[in-house]
Amino acid sequence: MAAADIFCLPSYREGLPMTILESAVCGVPTVASRIYGITDAVEEGRTGLLFTAGDAAGLKKSLLTLIDDPLLRQNMGEAARLRALELFPSHKITEGMLALYSELLAQH
Repeated sequence: MAAADIFCLPSYREGLPMTILESAVCGVPTVASRIYGITDAVEEGRTGLLFTAGDAAGLKKSLLTLIDDPLLRQNMGEAARLRALELFPSHKITEGMLALYSELLAQH
C-alpha cells in the first residue's frame, strides 16, 4: 500500500473497509463509492474523494483529480494517516470486535 499513490474502492456494499484504513495509515488517499461503511472511513474532500456507486464518470473524475494534483494527493494522504491513527487505532478495532463477538456468543 505504501507504494501506491491512490487507493480505489468502487463498491456497492461494504462494512467498515479495513483496506481503506490500511491505505490511510500508509498515507494513501482514497477514491471510493459514497456508501455506508466507506463514508465512515473516508472524510470526503479531506482524506479522499467519493462518488456515487455505479457512476463510472464520477469515478474517473475523482481519480483524475488526484492524479493531476500531486499536492492535493499528498495533503489528503497525510490527513488520512492522521485520521486513521486517531480514530481507528488497531487496539480499538480489536477491542470492538472482541466485544461484539462476546455479545453475540452470550446470546446463544
